[in-house]
Amino acid sequence: MFSTRIEPLARAHAMHLAKKDDPGELAWTTGLLGQALYDSGRDRARGRTLVQEAEHYMRSDERLEVELRDLRQWKEKRRLR
Repeated sequence: MFSTRIEPLARAHAMHLAKKDDPGELAWTTGLLGQALYDSGRDRARGRTLVQEAEHYMRSDERLEVELRDLRQWKEKRRLR
């Protein structure tokens, strides 16, 4: 299930990076890609790094309050810091 999400999320992430898009959209996409990479086991180290980056940027964007809460719950379930 998670591995099927990786390619579309990777494309969306690259698009947001290239366009220097809305930082909130980039943070949200980064978090989703990180979660997919981690949960699939495909690249847990990169997934963890992307989740940490996403969390950092989500903290500074009020619009992402719900997404930040969801990301933190995801981390807690996996015992990640």
